[in-house]
Amino acid sequence: MANGLYPIMPDYPFTPGVEVSGVVGRVGPGVTTLRPGDEVIALTRPEMGGQSSVVLTDENFAVPKPANVSHEDACGFPAAFLAMYLAFEWAHVRAGERVLIPAATGTNALIAVQLAQLAGAEVVATAGSPAKVDFLAGIGVAGAIDHSRADVPAEVLARTGGRGVDVVVNTLGGRAIQQGLSVLAPEGRYVEIAVFGLQSSGPLDLSRLVDNQRFYSLNAKKYFLAHPDRRAEYLRTMAAYLESGKVKPYVSHVLPFDRIHDAYALKEDRATIGRIVVTVPDPAPAAAKPVRVAALARENAAGSTDIAVIGMAARLPGARDVDELWANLAAGASAIREIPDSRWSNTRFFDRDPANLDTTYCRWGGFLDDVDRFDAPFFTISGKEAEQTDPQQRVFLEEAWRAIEDAGYTGDRLAGQPCGVFVGAGASEYLTRMNKAGAVKQAQAFWGNEASILAARISYFLNLKGPSIAVNTACSSSLVAVHLACQSLLAGETDIALAGGAFITLAPDYFIVASNGNMLSPEGRCKTFDAAANGFGPGEGVGVLVLKPLDRALRDGDQIHGVIKATAINQDGRTNGITAPSGLAQTDVELAAYRRAGIDPATIGYVEAHGTGTPLGDPIEVEALTNAFRTYTDRTGFCAIGSIKTNIGHTAAAAGVAGIVKVLLSFRHGKIPPSLNFERPNPLIDFANSPFYVNTELRDWAPDPAGPRRAAVSGFGFSGTNAHAVLEEPPPRARATPPAQPLVAVPVSAHTTTALRARLDRLAAWLSGPGEAFSLSEIGYNYQVFREHRPVRAVFLALDHADLAQQIRDRAPLGPPAGTLGDLATRYLAGDDVDWRAWWAGASCDRIPLPGYAFDRHRYWFAEDDQVYADGTEPADTPTTPRFQPVAGKSANGTGTTSVRATLTGQEFYLRDHVVNEQRVLPGVAYPEFARRAATAAGLPAGPVHDLQWLRPLEVNGSPVDLTVHFRQEEGGLGFEFRSASRAAEVVHARGMLLPPRVPAPRDRWT
Repeated sequence: MANGLYPIMPDYPFTPGVEVSGVVGRVGPGVTTLRPGDEVIALTRPEMGGQSSVVLTDENFAVPKPANVSHEDACGFPAAFLAMYLAFEWAHVRAGERVLIPAATGTNALIAVQLAQLAGAEVVATAGSPAKVDFLAGIGVAGAIDHSRADVPAEVLARTGGRGVDVVVNTLGGRAIQQGLSVLAPEGRYVEIAVFGLQSSGPLDLSRLVDNQRFYSLNAKKYFLAHPDRRAEYLRTMAAYLESGKVKPYVSHVLPFDRIHDAYALKEDRATIGRIVVTVPDPAPAAAKPVRVAALARENAAGSTDIAVIGMAARLPGARDVDELWANLAAGASAIREIPDSRWSNTRFFDRDPANLDTTYCRWGGFLDDVDRFDAPFFTISGKEAEQTDPQQRVFLEEAWRAIEDAGYTGDRLAGQPCGVFVGAGASEYLTRMNKAGAVKQAQAFWGNEASILAARISYFLNLKGPSIAVNTACSSSLVAVHLACQSLLAGETDIALAGGAFITLAPDYFIVASNGNMLSPEGRCKTFDAAANGFGPGEGVGVLVLKPLDRALRDGDQIHGVIKATAINQDGRTNGITAPSGLAQTDVELAAYRRAGIDPATIGYVEAHGTGTPLGDPIEVEALTNAFRTYTDRTGFCAIGSIKTNIGHTAAAAGVAGIVKVLLSFRHGKIPPSLNFERPNPLIDFANSPFYVNTELRDWAPDPAGPRRAAVSGFGFSGTNAHAVLEEPPPRARATPPAQPLVAVPVSAHTTTALRARLDRLAAWLSGPGEAFSLSEIGYNYQVFREHRPVRAVFLALDHADLAQQIRDRAPLGPPAGTLGDLATRYLAGDDVDWRAWWAGASCDRIPLPGYAFDRHRYWFAEDDQVYADGTEPADTPTTPRFQPVAGKSANGTGTTSVRATLTGQEFYLRDHVVNEQRVLPGVAYPEFARRAATAAGLPAGPVHDLQWLRPLEVNGSPVDLTVHFRQEEGGLGFEFRSASRAAEVVHARGMLLPPRVPAPRDRWT
């Protein structure tokens, strides 16, 4: 559809369609006359949008549809009726008057014919073919004039004895306007509906309008936009006429939306009589009217499809492990900070002006510490290979080990087993950094920066035999990885699976391109669901879950952090843009997950939303969730909603697993942590009439007497791939515990002395916190049987928790007593492989969450002193602009203008490579970028360049040239001149203007 194709159409691009009939899906605040589920006839707002599954319009543009009229008949009625009803009101048509209706088989004209007949007037009609003349005769209009053959004015005047007609209601442009004017009787009324036809009509002969005739120009759309108070009254009148059958629509064809091209072809077919109606797909068949479901059957009812989360580990901004993460979440702490200097220089890559396309306007985010450090010997990786390997691989490897350890499994137990690895991951920015630095890349850099190897590293290290798959669906990657892991477990491909995601930002490129797309929040904070939402704040993170079918986890005595009841994924398909979200697809994926889980979403107490904090993306997400919930319940305000992104930023490929870890911790502690940065709700979100409220404080999550705590987690990729998961708290069960012992052996080991010390310190701290929930026998059993035994060892023979903690702090374990336990301890310290399980004589014990392994990390980086993105550094072959410095005092001409100066040596690539007549000449295309950079250096706003004039070439040969840029505030912008000194005078090389910077609205996919 071209811009300006028809004057009342909005600017391109837009969705056509003015009249609709359908079912109300949702109503906004203050709507009182309509409710969800009502069948209505409606007109669209000025931006149109009728040819779509979901239409947004005003309350006074909609009216209940009469029950005796179909949607197909109803949607072809309102625009024509309202225009013709107004026309007849203005013309005051009376019984016995003659009314000329040109092209009387047109959509509007057919309504005019019926209104004239109801008024008792005589209809004088024209039509464009014998078939149409016959059609009019069939509806009571005799003697219609075939305007394709006859002289209409002459025929009308002949039939009326030269007097003409009392009323003309014209809907055609061109010659029809003049024809109507030529036959208007004394005191006649002419109503022009084709108002835009007047603009192209050319000269008109008004000589007949000398006898008190009146001329009306009617634009019904503009009329009702200007008089909104009259919309409801006229729409009710329309509905009454339609229900009574006094005036009826004529529909010639009804076609499905996938035949829209056929519909337009029929509309252009001059033989068509009546409306062409297009039916669009139902956005959510069950969502139009809430369906009350007493009990839901699971899609896979033949056997359990529940998946247990038996282990987890995460390293997220401000949190080295999940315990620190919970402390931050519970405290409502934000981990957003300025970009560390070790990543890149804010001075060099930050610019508040979003129009600068090689900088970012965001200098904040959530970042991991010590990403350059790694415990290479633990994983039998050489120092050289570690230096060439992406930190995403290294951190994921460590967290995968810690998740397995948290699950209570050792490498020996998993070796050779069908254990799968599914991880969300994208491209390596470490490789980008190495390339930027011109670093020599060893062979290890090949696989060390490959996403497929990121997933395979832990499989190689532990000899796992299940599939290792890297997933990249952008922001939904890790939640899609969880879905694929669950499917693999349910299909029997794997017995146990690791699922997670990794995202670490090591180059400014991600920030820069996201800024160029206006996706980032300038403050680096996700203001999820808030009226001040202005884009997402970037974050980093790595998280890993260990998954196992629930029935097997219960059988094997595994600890269970939570249960994944179901997952679902789908794709947006075609939307307004390849990165634009689809609320319909989001609703579909949510409903699919609820059906698979066999649960009523009314039993969900918390939703961990995707919630990136974009002004339109957030409302789309809440709308989609509301529609999914409304399939089952019309309750309001019962379900908390929030997003971990408000604490740590948007961790992209790790976002979904971060949300799941938050939910699992909420199950563990029985509390819902606050969602931050929420003060005033986004005005496009109607929370009052939704199932949701934004949780802004640490709140007790009271168990539901009717069932377990449940939560849902969403992840929507800007790739269009959506994911949704339903989680449930662990099922209640009696914990298997070994019998109490008078003295319990607690063996602790590591691969270095440093790691052992750190591990002992963690254990001592844990004993007076989470460890109080477990008996000393459980702790000892788990360290003996469910933990790896490394060469550097310690063993403590303790009476109770306090005794164990004191021995650890004093680093003074009791000497091994005589007897079997003492002998086992002595053998353990000597490096023997002790059969601790035999000591318990067949007693069993469930696995418990012990403190994670303390890696002995050291720096591994491709360069000892990596300054590639530091301030003031740039590889020689990188395209750069000169460094402009402010000039103190006034400019040379004494005007007080602001000035900056840079020195050009002639060795810059843009001079070295641009030689004209054997002279190095500054290219003309350099001036716009130089002007913007110079303004930034002067602290002045730098918008688009306007009215640039090249006056004299700048040559740099032999000796450096000082290039000075002078700025002066002028009407409309910031004027600038480029000058260089030449002997006693200054030479002006170029001048122009910088317009004020544009501040574009944020994009809505990051989503």
